[in-house]
Amino acid sequence: MKKKTVKMVLAVAALAVLCGTYVGVSTYVSRQEEAENSKEAEKQVFVTDASADEIESVQFLIDKQEITFQKKEDLWVKSDDEAFPVSQDTLNNATGMLGGLKAERVLKDVDDLSEYGLDTPTNTIVFKTKGGEETSIKVGAENESVSQYYVKKNEDDKTVYLVASASLTPFMNSLYDYAEAGTFPEISSENVKMIQVEGETSYSLSQDENGFWYISDGENQEKADSAKATSVASSFSTLEYDSFVNYNASEEEMESYGLNQPYANIILDYKEEVDKKETNNLEKEETGSEEAEKTGEKQGETKKEEESEPEMVDKSLVIHVGKETEESGRYVNVDDSKEVYTMSDEALSTFLDKENADFWDMNVCYISINDIESIEITYKGETKIVNVSRETSKDEDGNETETLVYEMDGKELDSIKFNTFYNKVSNMAAQKRVSDDTTLNSEPEMKIVFKKTDGTEKEVLYHGYDSNFYGVEVENKIYMVNKMNVKEMFKAYEQMGEEKSKETPEEQE
Repeated sequence: MKKKTVKMVLAVAALAVLCGTYVGVSTYVSRQEEAENSKEAEKQVFVTDASADEIESVQFLIDKQEITFQKKEDLWVKSDDEAFPVSQDTLNNATGMLGGLKAERVLKDVDDLSEYGLDTPTNTIVFKTKGGEETSIKVGAENESVSQYYVKKNEDDKTVYLVASASLTPFMNSLYDYAEAGTFPEISSENVKMIQVEGETSYSLSQDENGFWYISDGENQEKADSAKATSVASSFSTLEYDSFVNYNASEEEMESYGLNQPYANIILDYKEEVDKKETNNLEKEETGSEEAEKTGEKQGETKKEEESEPEMVDKSLVIHVGKETEESGRYVNVDDSKEVYTMSDEALSTFLDKENADFWDMNVCYISINDIESIEITYKGETKIVNVSRETSKDEDGNETETLVYEMDGKELDSIKFNTFYNKVSNMAAQKRVSDDTTLNSEPEMKIVFKKTDGTEKEVLYHGYDSNFYGVEVENKIYMVNKMNVKEMFKAYEQMGEEKSKETPEEQE
């Protein structure tokens, strides 16, 4: 027991010595690293040592022209055109690279600047500080293997620095990369009410108060495929510009972009939610003088603010689409704006080069059963009429329930079999629509006449066509429908005429 205790004490003592040794070594290593870092910091060479906040002007080549940006009331402006919409973030980022520009390597006693592309620099960056100090950085060739540029400072032709490419790329852009671009208006797809395209092919999509879309060519209007129309409307919510081209295009420039005679115009009517107070203020401005005469108030005098309430107001815009760009897009401007942007072909293809046929509703004959009074069906030389009646009942709470009853030949039809047949009729979709002069078999295999509760009628004729399709004729339109779908409908009609099942609905399920 005594021996074990002695061993334990010795082990603890050894551990303490080791811990002390570790702490000592760790402290030594840490001090050594600090010393090395300090030496490294002393070795670092900076091409410039100006504070970015002190830089008040910068000049460099943009599109082979010397452009100067300077600060005016702490905002960057383009010296020769103060109306130019300078992107403050872009200029601050660029000048931030100039303050404390670090050299990755220094080459001294240089004899031939041409070896580094500095006999004919690709760019010269000149910046001035608030203290009046001016610094010139000439940019030579890029050493692509290390992603660094050769540069020289001021008139020192004997010293060449290698600086990281990332420090100079902010000065290698085109003019409108330094502009604050506008954004396309945010438009919710559910608020789009009309889309009209005028161009080589023209069409108009409009939505009624019930949410149904219609397609028109200016003369004829018919119901549009809801999914296709909604897809086009939804595209406006994600539409955006590709690049900024011109903030104030002249008439000659508009012509060069093809916007004086556009390739196409996309006209959009939509609704936008605004504060009711804003609308009232606008109306007040428009009628201010008249109101002032009546009330003795001065025009534009602010009244006591009322609680803000949202209100939907009508809005519209026109996208003018011009010539093709060199990068798979087209020039565009909106309304009467002189700002010109580009949009990609992919974005514009949603709207352009389409026609009415691209939006036709391929549903052959949808009519809600709630709107039907009777259906006359002629099949295999026999005509039968299905009458639709409505029976109202009340439950224990007095709530009314309407039940539809179907009768044919004086007998009540099985509602499940009738609904199976009717769903196949009303939900039948065509694969395509063909010209009205397409030749069909002379006699239809089935004719259905829908008589609606409002007194109107609709006739649908099912003609054999070929081994793949039936030609279905509705209101002078001819649809090509998969043959098997029509055959299934015929079969459902035959089964509908069978004697009504005496099974309970639970047993039928």
